[in-house]
Amino acid sequence: MKMTRKLTVEASAARTWTVVGEEFADIGHWASAVNHSYLDSSQVGVGVSRTCQLPRGDLLAAPETVERLTVYLPEKMTLAYQVTSGLASFIRRAQNTWTIQPLDKERTTIRTQVEMKLAWWSLPLQPLLLIGLHFTAKSFLEELAYYVERGEPHPSKRRSVLSTSQ
Repeated sequence: MKMTRKLTVEASAARTWTVVGEEFADIGHWASAVNHSYLDSSQVGVGVSRTCQLPRGDLLAAPETVERLTVYLPEKMTLAYQVTSGLASFIRRAQNTWTIQPLDKERTTIRTQVEMKLAWWSLPLQPLLLIGLHFTAKSFLEELAYYVERGEPHPSKRRSVLSTSQ
């Protein structure tokens, strides 16, 4: 199962790559789907793993996922990672590839391509899973764009921080 989403942001490619690539560890700063995140290394690069602690209450996700970088090409503003733990039982493999492409000095396209291999018994659910994945990716990209363009978390992230601190 594959899904590709693109979004144009009003920010330079360098700024966008900084958030997506160089600050790979810090997804928990801007994504409401992640409470906290950290790397198992001080350097971002191939083989490094990011742990994401997720909000409770999601029946499909474990409370924590681990993502291992399989591609990290700063010169091409591309990275890819594979989820190594924390997948729902019906997902056998999941990976995500991010590419940052400059359009001009202050506009950039962010492209994400998610690929999943599902357990055979869950294949009839694929159309529903794709719909859910599209909505998740849409809100995820909106939060990323907001953070890249404004330098502060999206209001939905700020709300999620408030709800987890209470």
